[in-house]
Amino acid sequence: MMSNRWTLASVPQFFRFGFVGCIGFCVDTVVLYGAIYLLGVGPYWGRLLSYLAAATSTWYLNRIITFGASRNQGKAKEWLKFVLCNGLGGAINYGTYATYLHFLDPSTATPVIGVAMGSCAGLIVNYTLSRHLVFARPNPASTIFADDALPATDAVSGDHLNQHKVALPRLRR
Repeated sequence: MMSNRWTLASVPQFFRFGFVGCIGFCVDTVVLYGAIYLLGVGPYWGRLLSYLAAATSTWYLNRIITFGASRNQGKAKEWLKFVLCNGLGGAINYGTYATYLHFLDPSTATPVIGVAMGSCAGLIVNYTLSRHLVFARPNPASTIFADDALPATDAVSGDHLNQHKVALPRLRR
């Protein structure tokens, strides 16, 4: 089970999360400028499109690079959980971006600066939610009555030990 505390062991994972976030920042920026200049949607709607693209790319990369060993659910369910759980960080991210644009003269406001400010503001919230809710390893105690648990077998007789719906937790590698 993953600890809820920050430890020295979680530092490399946080840096991997930050690295993936830097890639997400690039995706966010490219899609934002593409939406503004190629689609003509403006900086606010463009930011919603770019955030969705960045969230999808960071989910995928975090699934592989940051939290790869803890995958325990299907991709579609995990993606939806990632996008929903990181909605709070996304709201902080977007709010910071919109505040930046609102208080500066539109001719001097550079959207990429707002994207960077929003990304930093949402980083801790997104990491914490991703680590503990989206990519968390299952609690072994929660799988005692799970229907998908592996059947336990007596090594001597070969009989199944979970005839009463008591099963051992599934081991994950």
